[in-house]
Amino acid sequence: MNRSAVAVAAAAATRRGRDPQRTGRAAWSVIAVLILVSYNTRIWWQPLNGDPAILRGYLSELAAADQPHHLFFRAGDLVAAVLILVTAVTGLARVGRGVARRWWAAAYAGLTLLAASIAAGAIFPMDCSPSLDRSCAVAEHAGAVTPAHDLHTLAGVGVEIGLLGALVAGSVALRRVGRPRLSWLLVAMIVIEVIGLSVITGFFSFGVRAIAYPQVLTVLNASTAGALAALGQAVAALHRPRGGR
Repeated sequence: MNRSAVAVAAAAATRRGRDPQRTGRAAWSVIAVLILVSYNTRIWWQPLNGDPAILRGYLSELAAADQPHHLFFRAGDLVAAVLILVTAVTGLARVGRGVARRWWAAAYAGLTLLAASIAAGAIFPMDCSPSLDRSCAVAEHAGAVTPAHDLHTLAGVGVEIGLLGALVAGSVALRRVGRPRLSWLLVAMIVIEVIGLSVITGFFSFGVRAIAYPQVLTVLNASTAGALAALGQAVAALHRPRGGR
């Protein structure tokens, strides 16, 4: 289809009340909201699990294979992973030739790793909840768990690497394109993430059984990063030429 035909089609869609740019913005805005909602399903732990002892460990224990409604929590993570991946791949495909193109590419690559790691964690859940099951904790310590259990742990590491990489690269890219306020927002998210990870590490080292509480910050940070990336695509949709890129 040549450009004139595309322009005519876009104009016709606009006359019918379906402005492609606004439709794109609305779609990406919905994706942003869905990322926030789907990756924070743990807020429903009380009605779906109800055992406060599980908050002594990692939030992902709610999705352990032996826990009630674990498929709900895994499904939420998988939906978030797919939406973040769509956002990241779209961003990579639309990286232009500006001064910050390499930083944008690095940021979207980080989001891709984040999405892949979230998906891996959903597909390969923990065998059981070490916080609720003493035998599970013993098996975990002895290395007697299944490969899926270990893969879930590795996926958690991938989430943090992908998230921090995306935030660092994104903050540099935003500064280079003259968006210092948004850049500082990502810097603040980096600080929050580092603090959250430090508290989790401290709790783990000193035997404080309340890891889930600081982990809420890191999960919210990850979902916010994905949502911001989707909102970035929403803004880009408004500035994209009608009928094309």
